[in-house]
Amino acid sequence: MGTADWQDGRQADAVLEITGPEDKYRFAVEMKTAARRETVQHLRTQWHLAAEERLLLVAPYITPQVAQRCREIGLCFADTAGNMFLRAPGLHVYVIGKRTVETLHTDKGRAVTPAGLRIVFVLLCEPTFLNATYREIAAAARVALGTVGPVMKDLENRRHVTLGVERRRILDLDRLFEEWIGAFPTVLRPKLNARRFRAPDPDWTDHVDLLVYRGSLVSGETFAMKAQAT
Repeated sequence: MGTADWQDGRQADAVLEITGPEDKYRFAVEMKTAARRETVQHLRTQWHLAAEERLLLVAPYITPQVAQRCREIGLCFADTAGNMFLRAPGLHVYVIGKRTVETLHTDKGRAVTPAGLRIVFVLLCEPTFLNATYREIAAAARVALGTVGPVMKDLENRRHVTLGVERRRILDLDRLFEEWIGAFPTVLRPKLNARRFRAPDPDWTDHVDLLVYRGSLVSGETFAMKAQAT
């Protein structure tokens, strides 16, 4: 075990030593079931920079976006897909873009088909839907009713959810979220009917009362249009 180099006094999960041609490199390992941007930022701020070992985040899968953030803040990482970032004096390894077995073989799981990803999206946005009827889930995801049962069974077989008699629940929300992110670009996104809209007047928000449209949100494109117009 490593020394107590966390600011709260706890120890690292393990210590990894890598032997190079001319030197040895020690890393304090922090293991997570999922890695998100807010997670890596928290880890970096809580680790003592003067610690003997460098911090190494280990997770089942680290997305390219999270990997880039880790590199920016100097947090080393490694995942089971082969992505990694190791940096020390005389050592520099940076590998991204490798996908997990689950996302490579999307044809073997009903939850990672286009319809399955629609259902998972509903569950991620509103986990209470997990205990709704299959008809309600199908309506929210806009898929056929017969699709829901096989998808839910696939999620249960891969230990994403438990389908109890009285109550269903998600076992690991972060892990399910990371799988959805990995599959979305290649599986669901090409199936979406993407459209692009442009307002004829870049200043339309200046004379529109947005409070009338309850629940509406204005994105940064509004300001981008104004900047382009000027």
